[in-house]
Amino acid sequence: SHAAWQQIVQQGHAATNACYLVAVNRVGVEQAPDAFGRIQFWGGSFAADLSGQVNQKAYIESAENLLCTLDISRIEGIRNFSSYPFRDRRMDGYNELTRLYSN
Repeated sequence: SHAAWQQIVQQGHAATNACYLVAVNRVGVEQAPDAFGRIQFWGGSFAADLSGQVNQKAYIESAENLLCTLDISRIEGIRNFSSYPFRDRRMDGYNELTRLYSN
């Protein structure tokens, strides 16, 4: 499903970047900005830990609040020893990515 695909991608971002991730999606139906229809929001917000595992998840189509405890002290250890994509990044190569156009 579309919702499952979005969750899997976000979990991958959490693991790749060794960061806590909270993905928020509201619930309900609203008028589309172009006034030619309606937009359905499905909910299903969730929080993922440094390895991408989901710690908390809201129900689909239900408005609710999630409360998560994050152990910030784990981030440095994970990034230094376990998160090879983050640890091995060449930050000097990112300069060109920050420019809108390259010459």
